[in-house]
Amino acid sequence: MSNHRFEQFQLSLEKKVVSLFMNVSFGASGAPTLVTAANGRPYNRGIQSITRNSAGNYTIVFQPVSGSGIDTYQRLLACHYTPLNATAAAAPLFRVEADNSASGNLVVQFASTAGAATDPASGEVALIEIKLSNSSL
Repeated sequence: MSNHRFEQFQLSLEKKVVSLFMNVSFGASGAPTLVTAANGRPYNRGIQSITRNSAGNYTIVFQPVSGSGIDTYQRLLACHYTPLNATAAAAPLFRVEADNSASGNLVVQFASTAGAATDPASGEVALIEIKLSNSSL
């Protein structure tokens, strides 16, 4: 179970909802990079890494509070993707391929409008919101 110091009130019928937000840019061959904030406010809190597995397929690993290991959660509630400043995203379709939140990661898949596994184009930026449950109730 995650041990971060989360904000207390989210006004949800679901108990202990955790929202993680990512800002990821993609380079050549779909190489992902977590974007760092220019204004001093950190992006990607609670996210340790994102790694390309194959065409359009990526593993997102949750970040521990301190030390080694990874954060784990009870279950995935939602995962959303928004292309940022893209006139026409190369891979506009997005889905969760594997919910491994109890093990500390998710596997997501980007695809073309035809449904083929496709990397986002070089220079594209994705905003990803992940909602998780930190409660077994």
